[in-house]
Amino acid sequence: MKKNASPGPDGFNVGFYLSAWSWIGDDVTNLVRNFYTTGIVPPHLNDTQIALIPKKLASHLPSDFRPISLCNVVYKIIAKSLANRLKGHLPDYIHPSQQAFIEGRRISNHIIVAQEIAHSFSLASCKSLDFILKIDLAKAFDRIEWHFIVSALARKGLHGHFIKLVHACISSPTFSVIINGQYFAKFNSSRGIRQGCPLSPYLFVLAVNELSLMLQDALQANHLTCISLGPNCPPIHSLMFADDLIVCGKANVQEANTILQLLDHFCCDSGQTPNWSKSGILFSNNVTMQVKQDIKRIFPAPDIDSSFVHLGHPLVLPSKDRSAAYNFVYDKFKSKLSTYKANRLSHAARLTLIKSVFSSIPVYYMSNILFSKKFLTKLTTIIRNFWWTGIQDDQTTRSLCLRAWADVCIEKKIGGLGVRNLQAINQGLVLSTAWRLAKEPQSQLALILKAKYHHDTSIWRARPNKPKSAFWSAILKVKPLLTSATICQIFDGASSIWSSPCFSRWETIYDHLIIQQQSFSYPAQVKDLWIPGQKNWNANLINSLFTPELANTILQTPIIKANGKDMLVWKLTPAGEFSSKNAYKHCFNNLQLPPRQRPKIVPMQVISLLNQVWEDKQMAPRVQTFAWRLLRKALPTGKRAGRYSKHINENCSRCGLLEDEMHMLFLCPFSKAAWFCYPWFIKTESLAENYHSIPDMIRALITSQHPKINLTNLYTFLWCLWKTRNDCLFCSKLCKPSQVYASANAIIEATNLEDKNFAQQQESDKAQEQLQSSSTTTHTHDCNNLTGNVIFCDAAWERCTDSELGHAGLGVIITMQDNRHLQRLHVSALSPPVSSPLQAEIYGLLLATKLADLLQVQNPHFCTNCSVLVSAARSSTVFAAPGCWENRPLLAEIQASPSFSRNKITHINRSNNVKADHQARLALRIQSRSLALRCLCTQADQGQCHGKDIVSGS
Repeated sequence: MKKNASPGPDGFNVGFYLSAWSWIGDDVTNLVRNFYTTGIVPPHLNDTQIALIPKKLASHLPSDFRPISLCNVVYKIIAKSLANRLKGHLPDYIHPSQQAFIEGRRISNHIIVAQEIAHSFSLASCKSLDFILKIDLAKAFDRIEWHFIVSALARKGLHGHFIKLVHACISSPTFSVIINGQYFAKFNSSRGIRQGCPLSPYLFVLAVNELSLMLQDALQANHLTCISLGPNCPPIHSLMFADDLIVCGKANVQEANTILQLLDHFCCDSGQTPNWSKSGILFSNNVTMQVKQDIKRIFPAPDIDSSFVHLGHPLVLPSKDRSAAYNFVYDKFKSKLSTYKANRLSHAARLTLIKSVFSSIPVYYMSNILFSKKFLTKLTTIIRNFWWTGIQDDQTTRSLCLRAWADVCIEKKIGGLGVRNLQAINQGLVLSTAWRLAKEPQSQLALILKAKYHHDTSIWRARPNKPKSAFWSAILKVKPLLTSATICQIFDGASSIWSSPCFSRWETIYDHLIIQQQSFSYPAQVKDLWIPGQKNWNANLINSLFTPELANTILQTPIIKANGKDMLVWKLTPAGEFSSKNAYKHCFNNLQLPPRQRPKIVPMQVISLLNQVWEDKQMAPRVQTFAWRLLRKALPTGKRAGRYSKHINENCSRCGLLEDEMHMLFLCPFSKAAWFCYPWFIKTESLAENYHSIPDMIRALITSQHPKINLTNLYTFLWCLWKTRNDCLFCSKLCKPSQVYASANAIIEATNLEDKNFAQQQESDKAQEQLQSSSTTTHTHDCNNLTGNVIFCDAAWERCTDSELGHAGLGVIITMQDNRHLQRLHVSALSPPVSSPLQAEIYGLLLATKLADLLQVQNPHFCTNCSVLVSAARSSTVFAAPGCWENRPLLAEIQASPSFSRNKITHINRSNNVKADHQARLALRIQSRSLALRCLCTQADQGQCHGKDIVSGS
């Protein structure tokens, strides 16, 4: 629950209960326990205030308001605990057609399927006679009957006492309405559930599921015929998102009457009433006008056209300019701007507004369609103009944009402001949906799309030759981005060789295929390329099927020798899990921008100075944004702004000389006087003789060891100089040079005062995190306490200058107490190319386990100074292991070793592992891939060594 959410009638929010829990916690706990025992809600605990939220600007009637219930926090604790128990049972019980409030289901799936049906209806090739009925339930939460909810809970098979607790919660509230801040009309209710109660969404979904079950029963009894979009398509009889219902059927009077009977039966039992004026009906292309009129007499709903909106999205999209159906997003942008006094906001405030509001407005609509570049440019222009110049009365006037928008959109750490690019956001959101389709090929949405567009192959081989909806066109356009960032890790080998990304260059597999005899049966799955009974590649078969180029690629693809199904991996994150943030970055890096719109290369000196600015938490945000504009040459000085308009005076408003940053901040007589005042006493004209650019001047001042200069003081003082210049130029407001530092000092003190409480809270949170992490951290053991056979391993890693990979030396020290022939063996080796220090450490442990297997070491105890490696090796499955997904084959091989046991690996201090580290560094210096052995056993002096003979012979 949110800490600062609106309180209930008692006036206390969640934040109060959290802060006062030490002295009220026992009472609250006892109250909740007593409710669970007796099923009786204490008096006044369920009192509820109704806040009326307007649905539109001009709200006059009661129906124009949405009633939101404000409940007491203690009641919410009870309701939330019941909701948490209930929601875990819903995913397996609620019909797949319902997408609301169920874990793992999304509203976008509902919208996509609805738009796909509407698209199929519009095709000339559509032969079926179907219709869809969009039903709006009037005041659905307020009308639902309590006995209907209870019967739905009982049909689910929930315990009677749990049902009694739920019934007590929904049947005992007392309401009062808030009007102009006053409470009126205290009354009880006889039906309905509250919007604002944690239980309500799950109870409503459970109740509406009864309609889905009725439709399913009618379908199985052949009283209804569902919609099918292609071969093997899952039956579609309804689409539901809470109280937004779409019912599908064949366009004939008999089936329409059947749907009406089921709907009437459901409404009679549940108390629901359809609002036909807000509902809609859509027929497939070849349904006759007579049939349409007959069905519309049964369902008095208007036709669904291009202006009809379902869950915020247009249901019917035009065939040509599909982005035009979303013009209301552009209107929402403009209307949002008019609600802010943007011209009074600083650039820092505008930046915050852009990141938190304007960049997120179109996100809801971008998962289902790739907007045209023209449409996105219109939206970007609004954001760009708002950032540079605020809101203009004349929107046709060109804004003074002093940097390319791409320079603003790059990350802060490389010289930008981190504003998200709308085109990359759009591609990233569609890419996220494409990933879900590829990752979950058996989901209802994936099966529906497969039936419509690629029924004979996988999504990876889907062809673009059919008439496509806006959504499927978007999926095909981002598929190259998906393919380049995805690979399938091989576990059980059940994936298709021909239509899944199980190895590199899989897209060109047919080009590398060697045609066999006509009677030859080509392998279908990856495991068909293995040696029978083994998880190893059948080199002879692979070399006979494919050209040497692809055959070598397949043979080098690792097979994970652990239980599990083949797993799709997002290559761009260490854990292999898809990340929306990473997908955006991937799309942004692959944007095809014209040369003039690409971000400019930022000098390293400027990047270094900017990173110092962003890391300084004591600097005011407006000063940080000013520093970016100053260092990126984006301040509208007279010289720079004068290039854009002949009406702008290029000269300084104080002294009349040409105004650039150096003059304005350091060389103008006013600025020189301000710098020479207390406490600086700096002659800037002397500095300017040696340093001729702003970054050089700032670097010189920071490194000057002046007692009063630090990062915050310097940039805040520069900002105050900039502000006094603007006051003089635009407001004819003058000030003394000595007042500049006083203004800067006041800003710094105010910022420190605001940040004090925030810093204390951060320290408290950090201490709590450290306390929690300390309980899960791998403990370090003293290796002197270990007995028996002990094996130490380590790795030394260095990056190659011409590659992202690196070399690693491996060191293993084997000490055995139960072998009279071999007491200690020192081993050095060079690993294959590795991508990270952790991978090098894993190779070191892998070498240790192989040597232990070879020497038949009994119950060895492995020691390493890498705590992450210990956690990874101890993980129950390679999926749960920390580190990069590329390490999974190596970890599986380690865990499959007969010598390895998860409870026999220990983290030790680095000082206790110096000998293994020495062996690893020795291998890195020698750069030899052969094992270097040094034996310290009783027979080593006579030139005989049992251990060396075994290892060398292998």
